[in-house]
Amino acid sequence: MIDVSWNQTLKQWVHHAKGHEIVWGANNEKVPFSPAPPRSSTFPLRNTAKMKAGPVIGILSSKKTGLPFVGNLETYQRLSTFVHSQGGLVFIFTINDCHKDSIKGFVYDLSTNRWINARFPIPDFVYNRIAYQIDELNPNYHSFLHAISNHSIPFFNSGFFSKWKTHCILKEQSQLAAYLPETKLITSIDDVQNFLNAYGKIIIKPTSSSQGKGIFSLMKKKNNQVLFFSNTKHCTYENLEKLSVNHCLTSTQHLMQPLISRIRYKGYPYDFRVLMQKVADEWTMTGIGVRCAGYGKLTTHVPEGGRILSIEDVQVDTDVVKQIATNVGLSLDKACPPVGEFSMDLGLDCSSHYWIFEVNSKPMVFDEPHIQTKATRQFYRQALLLTGFDASDIFTTSISHTIKE
Repeated sequence: MIDVSWNQTLKQWVHHAKGHEIVWGANNEKVPFSPAPPRSSTFPLRNTAKMKAGPVIGILSSKKTGLPFVGNLETYQRLSTFVHSQGGLVFIFTINDCHKDSIKGFVYDLSTNRWINARFPIPDFVYNRIAYQIDELNPNYHSFLHAISNHSIPFFNSGFFSKWKTHCILKEQSQLAAYLPETKLITSIDDVQNFLNAYGKIIIKPTSSSQGKGIFSLMKKKNNQVLFFSNTKHCTYENLEKLSVNHCLTSTQHLMQPLISRIRYKGYPYDFRVLMQKVADEWTMTGIGVRCAGYGKLTTHVPEGGRILSIEDVQVDTDVVKQIATNVGLSLDKACPPVGEFSMDLGLDCSSHYWIFEVNSKPMVFDEPHIQTKATRQFYRQALLLTGFDASDIFTTSISHTIKE
């Protein structure tokens, strides 16, 4: 390991390996030597045979008025803590922080539990955790992706997944077609009426939302009446025209599917959250979480009233789930690379048939500690393998007390 420090007084990174010339970052920037200075934050980094220190991992985030960056701070701190304890540097930055040969950002100092503002080299690896979809429409974002691609800097993921585009990608694969509910993009109220007439019960989803937001179901009743059901509202509309006024169903911002009758646990429907990560060019299933809908709820998302179940309490064929998820990963690799991870919502109906409900490019935090711990280790291993640093000892080196098995 090589220790590097951010000298708060000089506003400069220095290393403490006397007698060695050290470089770091994708542009092999030289790091000057200095004895450990006062008022500094020190980080241990791995090194290659050519005395390159790293890996330097940049997490791309979003900015908000009054805040230097936003996103899931728990994720940022967890990854920083683990990587810093094993050898490496993680920093957070936004598109507006990028300059030609360096980036301004923030690094988490374990000794003070504070985020420190510093200047960093161009990272060896970029992890996209942009929080807002609109930020990925920014021309500067696409210029950044083009630049790091030209310099062969590994990164994932390229962006949020649209529910409709993802469905179209997966539908092209014969191995996955049987697991996809019939899905149609809404262009008019007649589309909804015809679909509702065909199935009786349907579910409608915004094409760009996540965590169950904006999802609702419709059930056909007598005299053209429609029963509306969501996590927050249950009511009856006289007809679809009345409903459309409130929910803008004539645009292409929603899609519709038959409402799948899911298998139940003690009377409540449940489904699965599957986390997949790509390590050494192979898709691996990091874990399966189980979520059960709360009383009077349509979705199983915990923030919307869902509950966490143990996988031992439910019916699941892990081999089938893994095969489905692996095929999803292979399909995404072809259509929208680079994809280094994704989570998938998978349902099981009363006939024991699996259905793909949703695929997310930026997985949220898993509440199961063993899944989240494994995911953190896998992320670190991904970064080491992609940046050329030794990954053989990541399961044997000491781990910070803040990371628990």
